[in-house]
Amino acid sequence: MKQQHFSFEYIIPMPPKGTETETRLLDKTDICLVELRTIGKEAKFAEFEKRENYAGRTSGSPLALEAEIFLSSRLHPEWTSMRIGIPLSELPDAAEYSIRYTGPALQLLADGQVLTEDFPFGDPPGLAAGEPLVSCQRKICKF
Repeated sequence: MKQQHFSFEYIIPMPPKGTETETRLLDKTDICLVELRTIGKEAKFAEFEKRENYAGRTSGSPLALEAEIFLSSRLHPEWTSMRIGIPLSELPDAAEYSIRYTGPALQLLADGQVLTEDFPFGDPPGLAAGEPLVSCQRKICKF
């Protein structure tokens, strides 16, 4: 049987420029979430922040735009999610931001250009086998 992969892309509803508070921007149960999170605030994200090159920044600021995908993997059942992100201060101004999952890659984009990506092992459990929950068309999510 041929392995089937799913894909989706959501436009991220960004808050007004100058927002300084943590905010959940998009939440798709069992698939993904996107949020603005304060860098250095939570110890559980320290290793992730180091990998994403956040480590040299002052604790508690600035915010980062982060996307997390929830995963289900037969080979690695302990791998239940993966996160990518970029500091808000490094995002281009006046862009349309989106999160895209292609099967092999999870990406944060600005005007269709990849800002950061990683390669998850597994698929979101919210995507039912045999039928994509979300088509490959872009979905606009209102803020």
